[in-house]
Amino acid sequence: MIPLFKVFMPDNISNGMEKILYSGQLSYGFYTKQFEKELGLYIGHENILAISGNSILFALKLLNIKPEDEVIISPMSCLMTTQPIKYVGAKVVWADIDPLTGSLDPEDVEKKITKNTKAIIHYHWAGNPGYIDEINSIAKKNGITVIEDATESFGAEYKGKKIGNTNTDIICYSFTPVRLPNALDGGGLTINNHFLYKKALLMRDLGINRENFRDEYGEISENCNVESIGDSSSMNNISGYVGLSQMPLLIHL
Repeated sequence: MIPLFKVFMPDNISNGMEKILYSGQLSYGFYTKQFEKELGLYIGHENILAISGNSILFALKLLNIKPEDEVIISPMSCLMTTQPIKYVGAKVVWADIDPLTGSLDPEDVEKKITKNTKAIIHYHWAGNPGYIDEINSIAKKNGITVIEDATESFGAEYKGKKIGNTNTDIICYSFTPVRLPNALDGGGLTINNHFLYKKALLMRDLGINRENFRDEYGEISENCNVESIGDSSSMNNISGYVGLSQMPLLIHL
């Protein structure tokens, strides 16, 4: 059988991967940091982080979405977008779509808002940006956070700006094998609120502040207190390298 397509991978990438594998520096490190830097430059947003796992789930936990909370979402979206809502115990509230775009209908979104609505997940169906300004305006008026799912719309533009740089609260990306950029696994987030961004950096690393985690001797510093809970969800150096290797190609698409 001849496959019609395969997962994209740049040429001559294996030598660099082998070097990392035998370096001993496998966890979050130089290449992941560079990947984050290039993502930020490409998107036009400095508050960006790469993670392992599902970025939508990470965002919901970051916002402390809990049982009895309601999250409005489009039925025209992926299981990786919808299942995290149930995972945190919240209620899925379906809103209608505009049949011409496949994305959320702002008028119906506004009708579905209740006192329990805590977030709107705005899925850009087939990579085409939805009604970003309209959805964001409705959310701001009602004190609700908007999470954009840019899984299929990395690199797309809205009014001359890349998705991720359009004043939405949180934008989620996927870097799994069938996405661009492909980093083997994981995802990323851009976060508009700087305080929330700082919280996200701690949350992905077990609440540890790496700036004061070690003392001058390389030991755990007595001045480092872990004051918030978090996951071990930093992107590893191999995934960072693979994702970084694709950025020059994406820039010239």
